[in-house]
Amino acid sequence: MNKIFFNLLLIYIFFCKLSFGQSPNNFTLGFDKLLNTHRWGGSLKYQASFGKYELMVVEQFGSTLIKTNRNLIRDDQTLDVQGKYNLGKRVKTGLKVSSFLLSDNQTIGISNASSNAVYGGFDFQSFNFLNIEPYIGVRRDIQLNELDIGPSLLLNTRIHSLNFEGFKTQLDASLQNDYLNPRRIETHKVLIGIEKHFLAETKNSFSFSYKKNRREFYFPTDTLTSFQFNVKNNIEKRIENTISISDTLQYNIGKILILSTHGTLSLREINRSFKYKADNSRLYDNRIKDFKMEGGAQVTYNPSNRFNGSIRLFYGERDVSHQIVRSLENERLIN
Repeated sequence: MNKIFFNLLLIYIFFCKLSFGQSPNNFTLGFDKLLNTHRWGGSLKYQASFGKYELMVVEQFGSTLIKTNRNLIRDDQTLDVQGKYNLGKRVKTGLKVSSFLLSDNQTIGISNASSNAVYGGFDFQSFNFLNIEPYIGVRRDIQLNELDIGPSLLLNTRIHSLNFEGFKTQLDASLQNDYLNPRRIETHKVLIGIEKHFLAETKNSFSFSYKKNRREFYFPTDTLTSFQFNVKNNIEKRIENTISISDTLQYNIGKILILSTHGTLSLREINRSFKYKADNSRLYDNRIKDFKMEGGAQVTYNPSNRFNGSIRLFYGERDVSHQIVRSLENERLIN
């Protein structure tokens, strides 16, 4: 047993040492084993400029093997390739290609899926701190042997370190809409950060974030629904909205003590519904609400570069509620 463990440790170290380069260009490859579970993983990031041309390649690969009565295998791979051409001082044109592959025999749901997309657009930079990237393209999805193709829209907006009267402001917003009839996929993100420095190490940091994820998945339908609507697979819609607000105050007490306080409020709402419902179906639309409140204080003692210590107090509350969405269809199913 010790010999086997030693050999596995050597293999793990060997793979981890296949990393090279500094950011932004790097390559990693790893392997680990825990009991009957084997995992492989790798990543590649390459970024370079050739005159007016820019190229970036990002790839991630993961594989899991669980040895039981039958081998359970899950493989997934993500590839993003982006090229840009400098048209002028503040304008670039770009081409993006993305691909996702999934193969999984561990679950009874989606076992094989793929998504491929191609985009074309522009990168506008103005005022030395604002970037706007609008892209339009086509996305091709396959789930449970269902092929969906449709237009896809991307919009990225960034504000880098805007300083207004001592308030350092950053904005990172992105929007993606995929119109894959009969499905629709949305990913919206907004992150705003404001930081104000006072004397010495005293500063205040405020952040606000909003996220919306809309996903629609195919899953095998029952016989009654298939007969009534003439479909092989049903569609589950899941819409998640999350709002989070946090604030951190760091106050310098003398030269060796720093007091910091932190508070966070977040609200997450998840709505699940189903596209096809037969007359006697037991599929209910439902809603989950998750509210979290967290806060804490920390005192850091830092007398020298060789020694430091800290004491932290933390408090949190969480309230989660589940409910069935009131609708005519659900009322009929309940009654």
